[in-house]
Amino acid sequence: TPLAEAAKANAALVGLAVDDVPPEQQRSSASTDLGNVSQVIPTFAVRFKVSESPVAGHSTAMAEAAASALAHENAIAVAKVLALTACDVLSQPGLLARARADFKARSRR
Repeated sequence: TPLAEAAKANAALVGLAVDDVPPEQQRSSASTDLGNVSQVIPTFAVRFKVSESPVAGHSTAMAEAAASALAHENAIAVAKVLALTACDVLSQPGLLARARADFKARSRR
């Protein structure tokens, strides 16, 4: 989506590595408040690395990894990416128009 593309470009600016989401993981069966919001306005989600190796969600290992220096560094980097992307939306009217058009087209499916 246009917002996700802008965020990916901003991630490169702040040095945050971004992995492409495999097609089988692009739609989640998990329920979130963001899922509700994404039904009415353009959105994107950012996940970030908290560990160098995979960690099971909702586990003690995840809680420990989330308190790591890597997790904190990446949380700050993600905050920068979100702030830069918000600035892009505010300063580039075409980005907002593209995001709305993309949302409208994808909502028809």
